[in-house]
Amino acid sequence: MTPRNILIVLGVVVVVAFMMAQNGMGRATGGDKTRMSDLRDLSGFVYCTADLNDGALPDALAPFEHCGRNTRLADPATGTPYGYRKIDALTYEVCADFEKPERVVDQWYGRGSFDPATGCATVSRGE
Repeated sequence: MTPRNILIVLGVVVVVAFMMAQNGMGRATGGDKTRMSDLRDLSGFVYCTADLNDGALPDALAPFEHCGRNTRLADPATGTPYGYRKIDALTYEVCADFEKPERVVDQWYGRGSFDPATGCATVSRGE
């Protein structure tokens, strides 16, 4: 191989490695995408539970037959229960331990808001 060909090959390797690193840095992990999807499901689950309980938010997350029997209450990768906290009569938060929460913040949609610093979505039934 000539020195010129070696430089071309090295240049291609560097460019490909750089592109792969940039691509990986911008994406959420599969686990984080699942966690965010689960938080959206949990938020709907809490809403449903409250609707069937005269508007009262549940004190804790627990299986409820009429509101999503398949709703996961724990992280499937770690088994850690998702966080839930009733803030007041109308407001609650659901939380997960994200690997890179800043990469899934744009995947929260619907009611309330998601805080990547805490990994929690805060939702108010009054909104």
